[in-house]
Amino acid sequence: DQTSAHTFADDVLDRFRNPFIVHKLLDITVQYTSKMNMRNVPTILRYFEQNKVAPAHLVTGFAAYLLFMKSVKAENNHYFGQRGAEIYPINDDFAAYFYEAWEAVNLNEATSVQNFVQHVLSDTTIWSSNLTNIPGFAEAVSQTLTQLLQAGVKAAFPAAQPQIVG
Repeated sequence: DQTSAHTFADDVLDRFRNPFIVHKLLDITVQYTSKMNMRNVPTILRYFEQNKVAPAHLVTGFAAYLLFMKSVKAENNHYFGQRGAEIYPINDDFAAYFYEAWEAVNLNEATSVQNFVQHVLSDTTIWSSNLTNIPGFAEAVSQTLTQLLQAGVKAAFPAAQPQIVG
């Protein structure tokens, strides 16, 4: 019900406002692929089953996940992504898989990005289902990922920038 949802949302916001709790984004991304499979894939499938369309926000989230998993460096079986000038570790059992998959992508060709997305979403060794079977999902993820790659996250999603609430 509406009241429970608002109470839950307020509780979550209170936890994030608590100065004694440190929320490190990289800690949240440890084993990101498994978390995506366990938490988001069932939601995507259920949403499509009920609405017959791909869920827009989860499309965006999936594209952002794929971008996060883009390794720019491999060193002693450790993989690293890059955000601006910052290098970050990718702590995920599938980091090597994504490193190799991204190596084959020509970032200047939308078709290359589409092929990458098709390859990853259809891989049932990663996902509990072939996600390319969801009509429109792979295409939407490809378009969003291409937009993120070409324009950057801030330019691609200006409405998603943090707003200061007074």
